[in-house]
Amino acid sequence: MTFISGEPVATRTLATSQPIIKDNFTLSNQYFGIDHYAFDDPSAFKGLHKVCRFQAASTHSTAATQCAIYSKNQHGRPELYFRRESSGTEILMTNYHSPTDGVLGSSFLPGGLLIQWGISGVIARNGDEVETFDETFTVAPYSIVLTGIHHGGEVVSGNVHTVNLTDFTLRNTSDSARQFYWMAIGQRL
Repeated sequence: MTFISGEPVATRTLATSQPIIKDNFTLSNQYFGIDHYAFDDPSAFKGLHKVCRFQAASTHSTAATQCAIYSKNQHGRPELYFRRESSGTEILMTNYHSPTDGVLGSSFLPGGLLIQWGISGVIARNGDEVETFDETFTVAPYSIVLTGIHHGGEVVSGNVHTVNLTDFTLRNTSDSARQFYWMAIGQRL
């Protein structure tokens, strides 16, 4: 069975066109049913997507009233991109980075950013500790934020110095030994 476009033809009888029309409807339903709920699906989901698949291609252009989501190779892997109207900014939406969770973790953010977090050990007063990132940044992190873990009304303070792509040094400037939560954000493409 092959889909035949242009049917029915006005010069043909219905008896001749009917089998072609039936085959075309059968094939249309069959092909549309790939990754969709088919036209004849008994559920309320007729015509909706079951899954979206994207073939990795080059950059796609958009008109003034369009946006696009498409797949494009990044470092030899297919990744999803979003493009704004009028062939505007192309935004990387996924990355080969696998998010982690737990005390030490990281996650990719759309646009090529990486957020990472962790918790220090107990650092002596005026002591330093090197905190290692879960993933290597492309450039030095844009920001590293510290939150001191305190008990009661104690003031906890610390600072960041010696920042690298793979780690940073945290200095405890509190009056006693303390731990810190930290969070870093930077580029990872």
